This record gives sequence, structure tokens and C-alpha cells, in this order.
Amino acid sequence: MRAEWQRRDLRTPLRLLDAPYRDVGDRLLHHIAGLGGGSERAVITVFVPEYVVARWWQNVLHNQTALRLKARLLQQPGVVVVNVPFHLGRRERGWLAGDPEVAAPGPPA
Repeated sequence: MRAEWQRRDLRTPLRLLDAPYRDVGDRLLHHIAGLGGGSERAVITVFVPEYVVARWWQNVLHNQTALRLKARLLQQPGVVVVNVPFHLGRRERGWLAGDPEVAAPGPPA
């Protein structure tokens, strides 16, 4: 993750948090609590990736952590949650295809 972030030369600093037992909620809420600088007017935006699956029943297997996390974040004052769809198996068709190393498909010959 760090190498990819540096390779893309993103200006937003990357902060990786350890999450023992894959429980991201407590660690993230603690981190967010320290970001506002004590201001009640501060707004924190949290981007939550969500899988978009082909079949309805696949939702049972995916997105459970995202749903729990969103439920907790929505209870926090000054926190905005942004859902970011990620289409499983369709990277070449979505907005993620903007990677300059991935050739865009051209018109049929």
C-alpha cells in the first residue's frame, strides 16, 4: 500500500492503522476523535469502499465490515461517510481503469 501510494505521488498523507483481529471500528474512531483539533465545527470525511457484487446473495459474504463501520461512523458528530463502489472482477470497466499502466480498450477493429 505504501509503495503504491508513493508511486502515484499522492499529495494526501497516508496513515495506516493497525487493526488487531480485523476490528477496524475502535481504532478508526479513536483516530478520528483526534483529527478535529478540538473544534466542534470540524468535518471529517471517511471514504468506505464497498464491493458491488453480481448476485444479491453475495452481499452476505461481502460488505459486512463496511456496514458495521458505517453504522458506527454515522453516530459520530462531524463525520461524513462516503461510499466508494468497487466492482468485483470489473476493474477494466470502472473508474479505476484510469491507471496509466492499464491500456484502455479501444474500439473493435
